[in-house]
Amino acid sequence: MKVCRGNGNHTLILTSCDLFIYLFGLPPPPPTTHHPPPPTTNHHPPPPHPPSTSQYPIPSTSHQSSPPPTHHSSPTKLQNIEPFVLTCQYLCQYLLNVRNTEILQKELDNVQNVTDTIFAHVLKLQPQILNPSSNKVVQYDGFHPAFAAQYSIVTTTGDGNCFFYAISLALTNSEKFAGIFRYLTAVTLLKEWRFIFGQANEEITADNFRVPTIDEAGNVNDTGLMDHIEIALTNGRWATGTHILAMSLALHLPIYVFAPFIVNNANVYPHVTELVELQNLMNDRKSCTGLHRYYLGYKCDENKLPINIFYSDQNHFSAILPKKANAFILKPKNTICLTKP
Repeated sequence: MKVCRGNGNHTLILTSCDLFIYLFGLPPPPPTTHHPPPPTTNHHPPPPHPPSTSQYPIPSTSHQSSPPPTHHSSPTKLQNIEPFVLTCQYLCQYLLNVRNTEILQKELDNVQNVTDTIFAHVLKLQPQILNPSSNKVVQYDGFHPAFAAQYSIVTTTGDGNCFFYAISLALTNSEKFAGIFRYLTAVTLLKEWRFIFGQANEEITADNFRVPTIDEAGNVNDTGLMDHIEIALTNGRWATGTHILAMSLALHLPIYVFAPFIVNNANVYPHVTELVELQNLMNDRKSCTGLHRYYLGYKCDENKLPINIFYSDQNHFSAILPKKANAFILKPKNTICLTKP
């Protein structure tokens, strides 16, 4: 990637390694010590403990022998990712000019060190608990009282970026990192599109792949991979289930999306006061508690702390944060995607 700035015969050409100097006056991140994996034509999932040649850093998944997870009770140290807010905003704007996946991949290869550094810092983030001093709680009809006893829906700005704001709030207690999660979603869509869309036919390429998709206005359109990537890169564009799955893959965390606990215009099971009992009802196929969804990218991540999101009947995503570190983890049973090992 090259950025040109100048007047007349005086032109400054900046390579991707100069990006930090151009944006912040800072030196570029140190080069990574690993080498990229050799090109491959298969699409086998990475092992739970990838070798040092992994393209993106992946945290340890040896949770099976660990005690049950609890929500992070102290503020996350965010100074390591704050400089990347402007970087990701710039990259999203720049990459919107690319409409070919092969060229897009080359552009991303040029900033691989920057992307690796962003992934390395973001993958250290953990789901947060409610911070009364920075999070404003909002009341929604249909948020079950047993759920509300241990969790709160946090006010999330509704300007088209609400899903990415909700992810940012869940991991940092702040909306300001939403652009970082947009960028990582776009990168993951390009990297994992065959898995995300269940496309195993090698004759279908990233550029000729098409799939029916419902847009913000409710219209069904025949969209391609670059259309989904463009949505991820564009400030103010609504996220879809495709982007939620890509986000789960990128973060190596399950994402639970809860709808209002309303069926036939009536609140369901209002007499239930404990989340354990509500979970039993959700597990019972004969009980109807609402259209809740469970997104999981990697099977090995299913026991990690989830990101909880509320999807209201106003087509709006909001973050759901626990009020205490050891809150009961309510889990939807409707999984709408397959998962990698």
